[in-house]
Amino acid sequence: DFSDWNSDGSEREKFHTLKNAVLDAKVIRFDYFSAYGGQTQRMAEPLKMVFKGQGWYLLAFCKTKNDTRFFKITRMRAVTVTEETFERKAGAGSGGDYVYDKKMVPLVLQVDEQLCFRLYDEFGGDHMVKNKDGSFTVSLELPEGEWLYGYILSYGEHARVLSPENIRREIEKRLS
Repeated sequence: DFSDWNSDGSEREKFHTLKNAVLDAKVIRFDYFSAYGGQTQRMAEPLKMVFKGQGWYLLAFCKTKNDTRFFKITRMRAVTVTEETFERKAGAGSGGDYVYDKKMVPLVLQVDEQLCFRLYDEFGGDHMVKNKDGSFTVSLELPEGEWLYGYILSYGEHARVLSPENIRREIEKRLS
């Protein structure tokens, strides 16, 4: 069941539309909502669907950005399959594993106790240590870029970046 509790079945329909576009090698058009609130229209060659971190993602060559990207399926709207077909390149989602080539950064966060459920949901217990004050220190590697800033900001006032310094400064700048 790919739907959330309030779903009217549209998420399941979108999933099947994307799956068929992958299988038929058809270019898709869609609106995409980023983690930090922006909306863009994209054209993409869908390569495969991936379930990771409790969510479905579409790995696709984004013709708009001229780059291979992961798109969170729940953030895709108005998905349209075009008549345009594309030829898969060897290794790019054609059954082999896609190598994620974005720079990974070691990140250390301190997260308030009331949001520990998110830490367990998103990372499991292996990456966190409970502090004496009840907060948690989380150490992990995540892909650098806009997604990371949006992700950290999604914790609001309940998370602090302990390191690296450049990411802490960027978060502080965005909060001011």
